[in-house]
Amino acid sequence: MGVYRGAYVDGRITGQHGIDFSWAEAKLGLGAGKTVKFRGSSEYATMGYYHATVGGILIQQTAMTVKETVADGGDGGSRVLQLKGYPTGVVEIDKGVLNVKMIRQPGYPCTSWGGAPDTAGRIEVYNYAPHTTAKLGIRGLYVYARQYTGGNCSNIYGAEVSTDDRGSYGAGTPGHSVADMRSLIVTFRANGVIPAAGTANVLHVQDNSQGSIQCNTYAGSAMVKIESAQVIATGARLTGVHFHTSGSGSGWTNAFSFQTATGKEGFTAIADGDHQGKVNGYIKIYDVATAQTLYINCYDTVPST
Repeated sequence: MGVYRGAYVDGRITGQHGIDFSWAEAKLGLGAGKTVKFRGSSEYATMGYYHATVGGILIQQTAMTVKETVADGGDGGSRVLQLKGYPTGVVEIDKGVLNVKMIRQPGYPCTSWGGAPDTAGRIEVYNYAPHTTAKLGIRGLYVYARQYTGGNCSNIYGAEVSTDDRGSYGAGTPGHSVADMRSLIVTFRANGVIPAAGTANVLHVQDNSQGSIQCNTYAGSAMVKIESAQVIATGARLTGVHFHTSGSGSGWTNAFSFQTATGKEGFTAIADGDHQGKVNGYIKIYDVATAQTLYINCYDTVPST
């Protein structure tokens, strides 16, 4: 676990490090990236400092081939680092089992920028193995929030992504606090081949509910809800949903598509039906190419069949 190298004061050791590997590193001749082994049989983990110049802690488990079994006291997964927390108090533990913070202080403004932002956390997963059969899937992040039988709570959120700009114009900024602000960016790149029977969804929203959803408002029961919750100083946004191709993008043929034509997804097919009823409303859309506002009429009666 390392040793302390210091002095005794009033019969006590004045500690400087919670865990100090420097003695073991010096004795074993370890360098940057070479670490001290933690107990394990074939799939042991090592820990030490990451780099001689930039510092940091490195926890590494090179050979991960065995999947932990329930008989071993685990839950079936193999892992390098596992953190567990069991709240016993009567207040929320809002800082979590893992709390990652990175703070750039006012005295350290950037004088140059290479295009990459300060990043608090980054997760990457790579596959180099050429599987001849479809035997492997890789996943960058899996978030699972579950309530077990017997429990109840006010809310369950699988994930929350928030951006909060409270900056100011300040010195050196061209009349704004931030030039590009987005709460979530989802990108998709298929450079290989996805077969005809495959799937190529950039965003997939799936409802697996089997219980009772008693929300009695359309907003409460919506699969996807877009909400404006504050007064914007400059007024309303120009549009709620915008379709956009950029560069040499191929775009898409249809703005919307429906799997069935019987009303299950909101579309009902009618063969040459005549117009019925009165127009009780319209949906406004905007054609950016022609700078023209267009309208989709909404009738109060189903067209004749």
